[in-house]
Amino acid sequence: MDDWTVKPKSGFCLITDQGNVVRPEITRFVGGGPDLIWDPPERIEFAATMWQAS
Repeated sequence: MDDWTVKPKSGFCLITDQGNVVRPEITRFVGGGPDLIWDPPERIEFAATMWQAS
């Protein structure tokens, strides 16, 4: 599981329908193999940080 295209600690930002910004960060992949398309992980664990719109 060390050779994934998307690495742990990768993150991206989302904007919610209420204007809040959320940044999920991948913490680890569980199960699966190194081929993301043909052998995806069984689960992707992540942590999220949210900032509220003022």
